[in-house]
Amino acid sequence: MGRIEEVKKLIEGFEQLVARCPRCGAQLSYVPSTALRSNLSFRYCRSCGYVDVEEDFRRVRMPPNSSVLLSWLKRKSEETKEKEGVIGRGRTVRRDEEVVEVEAEVKREALRDSLDAVFYGGVLHVVRDVRIDERCVEERCPAVFELERHEEKVPDEGELLFSEPAFLYDAAADILRSRRAAWRGSFLEPLRGLADFFLPACVPARDLDRWQRKALAKILRAGRHDVVVVVGPPGTGKTSVIAAAACILARKGRRVLITALSNVAVDNALERVLERCGDVEVIRFGIRSKVSQAVRSRLKRLTGDVAARIKEGGVVVGMTAAKLAALHLVRRLYELTGPFDYVFVDEASMMPFAVAAVPFLYGVRRVVLGDPRQLAPPLNEEGKMRGEKELKEEHVPVVPLVEAVMRRWNSVMLRRQRRGRAEIFRYVSDVFYRGRLDLSESPDAPLDTPAKYGDLPDEILASDEALMWVEVGGRRRVGGGSFYNVEEAELAVWLYLRLLEYGAAERTVILATYRGQERLLRRAINELRRIKGGPSGWDVVYTVNKFQGREADVVIYSAVHNEDHVALKDYRRFNVAISRARVKAVVLSSLGGNAEKLPWMLAYKKTAFKVDANALRVPREVRQAIRSAESRLEKSGIR
Repeated sequence: MGRIEEVKKLIEGFEQLVARCPRCGAQLSYVPSTALRSNLSFRYCRSCGYVDVEEDFRRVRMPPNSSVLLSWLKRKSEETKEKEGVIGRGRTVRRDEEVVEVEAEVKREALRDSLDAVFYGGVLHVVRDVRIDERCVEERCPAVFELERHEEKVPDEGELLFSEPAFLYDAAADILRSRRAAWRGSFLEPLRGLADFFLPACVPARDLDRWQRKALAKILRAGRHDVVVVVGPPGTGKTSVIAAAACILARKGRRVLITALSNVAVDNALERVLERCGDVEVIRFGIRSKVSQAVRSRLKRLTGDVAARIKEGGVVVGMTAAKLAALHLVRRLYELTGPFDYVFVDEASMMPFAVAAVPFLYGVRRVVLGDPRQLAPPLNEEGKMRGEKELKEEHVPVVPLVEAVMRRWNSVMLRRQRRGRAEIFRYVSDVFYRGRLDLSESPDAPLDTPAKYGDLPDEILASDEALMWVEVGGRRRVGGGSFYNVEEAELAVWLYLRLLEYGAAERTVILATYRGQERLLRRAINELRRIKGGPSGWDVVYTVNKFQGREADVVIYSAVHNEDHVALKDYRRFNVAISRARVKAVVLSSLGGNAEKLPWMLAYKKTAFKVDANALRVPREVRQAIRSAESRLEKSGIR
């Protein structure tokens, strides 16, 4: 058997050496998934930019070894608690039987996290709300935390500490230790009659395309303990599938739970449910300031009456996975509501397999939605796992949930893209999805900005081209514990100011690979905002990881590094960055010839309209704002 495997490898190696580009006939280059530490191998042409990929998704054997999962969860919880950062020094200003209000001056950046629970006085508290003056654009702002009253004595003052993701790990470990969550399904709910659970396979959903209807039918046919996997590439409408299924199930009296790692994903699904079936009761658990305006009226506290209403059925409940874990640990949610008939786990590419024990406990039927070609959990162990040819048992806990289950249970892939212009998603489809996306209903709406000045920003923004590659020729620098690039930052801010002048700033986002660049850009925009007006830098600038799950008309992506650094070697980051754009994607690069080492970037460079911005002279006000932000960045630390 060993000889046969050796011969197969020799044949594969020979095929890779002689493989020719189907477009231009040039020899293809090959980069294996293990070298990239990713889940795709790339064959690509350096001459024309052609790309073909091979999937190397990791399948997890079921049921997994619980002792391995428990060991990993314990270690990660301990590591996280050791590194737990201080949000701020808190002072109790009000307390009653239900609520404790704590005042603190906090890092504004900390408020971007979900903060579903915090440690105060050494005790884990569920956060009901966080109030902050939105006019504050400084690094630290006064805030009021509204905490649910805990049985333990509340201190007069103390440190507010991050608790996520430690309590996610603790909740998953608690569930696994109790053996209540069988990976093949919950076995605690009394068996109901099969007739009670019968749902028709063919349902009226004319607004869904054929791939969405296939996914919907598969969800509605699911039996007890089943897992349905829906693979949703960017813009293909998995939120519409969640809403259609949730409406049908709730109207049949079922209990539906929708969860994800981000508030944005949960609210997007609940908003679509409200649009589709306003007669269905929707309950949202979460922090008021983190919940979208359209869903805030549905916010509830977990009381006995609310738990009883959930048990009655005919309801759709939404909360983040962190809130679910907090309510499980602090309020013993499972004892109050029991399992839901269905749990929908969105953003499953970002959830480690071990953590999935939390939502899996709460669903008799589980629907896992995500895309293995989008960003995975930010765990160091993932790189080690990808570097191995075979999946080792010790690496099972870090496999992204959607990837872990998609091979065991037949998955449905959504294909019709409706988010953005065909030029953007043709690139995404051809490079990352082997051309499998249907672009027949792609919207065609150019940016339509004037060109008042005829300079570089106008050349980039007024062009009808949807994909732009701008060679900046900058260099990465180190500051505050991260990387930044002054030249790319200057051009990004100049482009943003031009969009602000043309009335398109609210439809624009600037994405960066590294937190150092994010902080540099945000500070510069906030400084210029005092003169120019416009949105806060907190609403304009994000790292790619933080913006996953959202979208904007214009995406300006600053790659930052001038070498093929490890963060740029993850193709999923570039896929997410480009696929956020509906109308125009602008890549600011200092890679030069190093882009050829990254097949997806080379393909983009060959496809996009190219602009040379070397030795660029930006307006003085932009340069001064960047210099001021840089001086503050070098003095600060980023953790």
